[in-house]
Amino acid sequence: MKNRNIFKSAVAGIVVLLILIAGVGLNSCKKETTGGVMPSITNIRVVQKDSTITAGAFGLTIALIGQNLEDVQEVWFNDLKAALNPNFVTSTNIICAIPNKLPSLITNKVKLVTKGGLEYLADFKVILPKPVINSLYNEMAEPGSITKVLGSALYFISEVKFGNLPATILEAKDTEISVTVPAGAVAGSLITVTGEGGTVVSTFKYKDAGLWLFDFDKPATGWGSVSCWGGMKMRTDAESINKAYGYIEGTDLPPSSWNNDWVTSTCWFDYGYNNVDFSKKVLKFEVKAKIPWVWSDAIVSADQAGLLITINGGKTYTFMPQELLAYRTTGFTTNGWMTVSIPMSSFGIGVATINDFQLVFKTNKQVYSKFATYIDNFRICTPVVPAP
Repeated sequence: MKNRNIFKSAVAGIVVLLILIAGVGLNSCKKETTGGVMPSITNIRVVQKDSTITAGAFGLTIALIGQNLEDVQEVWFNDLKAALNPNFVTSTNIICAIPNKLPSLITNKVKLVTKGGLEYLADFKVILPKPVINSLYNEMAEPGSITKVLGSALYFISEVKFGNLPATILEAKDTEISVTVPAGAVAGSLITVTGEGGTVVSTFKYKDAGLWLFDFDKPATGWGSVSCWGGMKMRTDAESINKAYGYIEGTDLPPSSWNNDWVTSTCWFDYGYNNVDFSKKVLKFEVKAKIPWVWSDAIVSADQAGLLITINGGKTYTFMPQELLAYRTTGFTTNGWMTVSIPMSSFGIGVATINDFQLVFKTNKQVYSKFATYIDNFRICTPVVPAP
């Protein structure tokens, strides 16, 4: 009996020992959870297409393909965090959209962050929209002076050129770039803008003379001459953009009527532009409004102040910038001289001969205690067709 008890005790001891050994073995097979497992990306593709990509545009939905992705809690493109749906995160892929916003810092990387704090970086470029340039704030700005390139998607701009001459960039925003016009800038030059999203060339020209109408620089002469201004006031002083300009200025401007006491400045001209297709051309001039053109909700649009521009005696466009929503509250003023562009289609003119041009400023039923607006450099320009 004694030997049998000793045998039982030995067997029990062996069993306990085996259990302990097995426990140690089982514990050694567990993954170390501290910090987790480093994820990795093998390729990135567009969800709709089974093709590998290395770059993508704003808002594009993509699939990150790799390994150990199940613990990823954050995906960053440059310095922007993408929105993640946990249902679209597995061990081998993550589906998400590139943030539809402009980054503050461009790294050209996609970064994965796990719940344990591990970070993994892969090369990936977010394609920014190509810059769009619509105009220069003042196309007639002299070399050495400041103007603005106006447009959209003006992100991370590195260069602005007038022809082949680089301009000094003073400030850049998403919709405008303040620059100093380079010394030696040549009239007729195109504007080139280069940014992170690409390079674009303007469809307008710096100081485009086009079909020149008038600029108030010649002294008034007789009826029917390109230098006859009728009742237009003109002068040369510190307000000038270049030499003389026309102006509508005064105090206590009363409301006016058609045949009585309009506050007017009128021009009649005779031009030799015969059988020209004006349908795709643009009328341009510069304006400097020092005191706001105000909008009054109490009267209809036709009774607001405006500059009536009439071509060939019957084709009229009313320049009334204060009616735009951007100026309804503050009134229309300019920061120095500003270029105005009016499509000739607004006049309803196609193939035609221009032999008459008339300007009339009216206050109609509005009363202004003060008014000071200057105009100059009327011309008709042809937009440049961009290269394919």
